[in-house]
Amino acid sequence: YVVVNHSTALNITSAITIETWIKPSSYTASGYNHILDKDSSYALSLYNGKPSLYLLNAGGWWSPSVATLDMFKWYHLVATYDGTVKKIFLNGTLIAEQNQTGLIGTSTFNLGIGARQTGDYKFKGIIDSTRIYSRALSADEILSNYQAGNIEFQYRVSTDNSTWSNWTSYGTSASDLAWESFDNPYLYGTTDTGLVAYWPMDEASGTSVADVKGSNTGTATGTKIIDGKYSKARSFNGSSD
Repeated sequence: YVVVNHSTALNITSAITIETWIKPSSYTASGYNHILDKDSSYALSLYNGKPSLYLLNAGGWWSPSVATLDMFKWYHLVATYDGTVKKIFLNGTLIAEQNQTGLIGTSTFNLGIGARQTGDYKFKGIIDSTRIYSRALSADEILSNYQAGNIEFQYRVSTDNSTWSNWTSYGTSASDLAWESFDNPYLYGTTDTGLVAYWPMDEASGTSVADVKGSNTGTATGTKIIDGKYSKARSFNGSSD
């Protein structure tokens, strides 16, 4: 799992969005598997394989009656709260909402990705491109972000402007990385209004998990770097990771 040291920037009170791409490979029956957890403040988790949201002083745990997620399938999962209603979106579609008021309680505990910061409630599967906002994204913004993750870039080349190669999917070859330098190197931009932290999980090696928006870089314990929804991601084994 990944631990991000506490910072005041992660203390979010009035409105929040937690956004991520996940590919679960197992879940705990009648238990939690945390995707992101700011210990004793807010969390996005799977409870019995279903998306769940925790907001301290704003309803606590909310585990709506929704479908259990399939294993080994990519999902764009988003939870929002604007001070009046909390919502969960799956693959760009609203699947649950509930009226709620109250400021989100804060804590000085660390933040965990793939588990609680203490290492319990572990998630098993792949996590990629995880972000936190200090505002509630709109349904249109969430749909746009979901669709951005489903675009496949392809290209072809020619040396004589007459004969062309076959179309090739964008990957991580040297030529692809050179092309990438002309555009944003991450799936999403880093200048969105209200964006607090963004962990693309794109490191090629090591235990550092960079926050490309702020200074909330995390440290991975275990985990495996593999191909993700976009570029690289972190795989969590649900036990030692």
